[in-house]
Amino acid sequence: MLVPCAELGHPGVKRFYMFMQHRETIKIRREVKLLPQEKWSNDPFMLTTHLTNVRREDDRNTRQMRELSDGIAEAVPAGLLVFNCALWRAFGTGTFAQKVGFVTDWCSSTQEHVVNVALQHWRLGGHCFTDAYYPAKFGFYK
Repeated sequence: MLVPCAELGHPGVKRFYMFMQHRETIKIRREVKLLPQEKWSNDPFMLTTHLTNVRREDDRNTRQMRELSDGIAEAVPAGLLVFNCALWRAFGTGTFAQKVGFVTDWCSSTQEHVVNVALQHWRLGGHCFTDAYYPAKFGFYK
């Protein structure tokens, strides 16, 4: 029988919240308190595994993409802003988003530009896809 996740007393729910609290504590120790890595956590898994932040807005790539769209959001239609965010997220790295820039027209030349940027970045040894995407973790694109 499945136990509803809404039951906060459920051991699995408690473990999940403890994990998320631990993850957020690590981020605070790293970014706010500026502690050395050995002081972030006593858990070797948490120190060696790349995980997204508890809040996606705190991820490095989200921050970079937000910087790219600052000042633009008020000047363009919302649909265009959403399209660019989706394009940037499809690849996932701020580096890729910076190289492509803000796309205002999705025509064949723009599509070719996006592919060329991705290929050029890849040929230079960079990753266009965030480490959250399985192949990029293992360097299959190098």
